[in-house]
Amino acid sequence: MNRQPGQTVFGICGWKNSGKTTLIESLIPHLIAQGLSLAVVKHDAHGLEVDRRGKDSDRFFRAGGDVILKGPGEEICRFKNRKFNLCPQPKRTRYRS
Repeated sequence: MNRQPGQTVFGICGWKNSGKTTLIESLIPHLIAQGLSLAVVKHDAHGLEVDRRGKDSDRFFRAGGDVILKGPGEEICRFKNRKFNLCPQPKRTRYRS
């Protein structure tokens, strides 16, 4: 993912069950109220569980953020406020028969 001029990037990290998701979930509406566009990028080295109620990605999206999930060999983007595109467009391949 390439950062565009004018974009600010910051990270939140911590131990499991330390409140990272709750913190991010509470920050999202405040940042959007300030007029910012934002996306939450989540990486999971063990594979993705997408948008199951109560999972991080679902909570971030319901709070108002765009969500980008990255895992081994997979990337999923879910946009609510599509003002910018952080996910690369898939390469198109032509098949000949």
